[in-house]
Amino acid sequence: MAVQVEFGSSLGPPGDFDEVSFKNAVVLALRQSFGIVGTAVTVDVLHYNDADRKAWIRTPAETSTMVASAIALYADYNGASCRMSVLQSSPFLFALSAGRLSIASTEATDFIPTASALQQVQQ
Repeated sequence: MAVQVEFGSSLGPPGDFDEVSFKNAVVLALRQSFGIVGTAVTVDVLHYNDADRKAWIRTPAETSTMVASAIALYADYNGASCRMSVLQSSPFLFALSAGRLSIASTEATDFIPTASALQQVQQ
């Protein structure tokens, strides 16, 4: 699941908001929405980017809806107003990384293989 946190402009983000703070915010969101049951959900931060505060998190498939709804409802981190958004969600990690790949041209004709290309693949 790809998640981003944004802080309100009045107070701004806490100066030391890092990967650990991000995971803490997700756990706090789960506790706020689902109580002690929410804190039992396993959440792993696979990648965190300090510049734009985006992260890839991994959760069990059966709890992904619970995590996504808790993240969407979370609005306050240590007194600073914030918004957490689920940017992408998929049961497969590759599906999340595919959005980062760039394709040089998107014309349909660029994806039609030529006869010579097919012969090279078959050999």
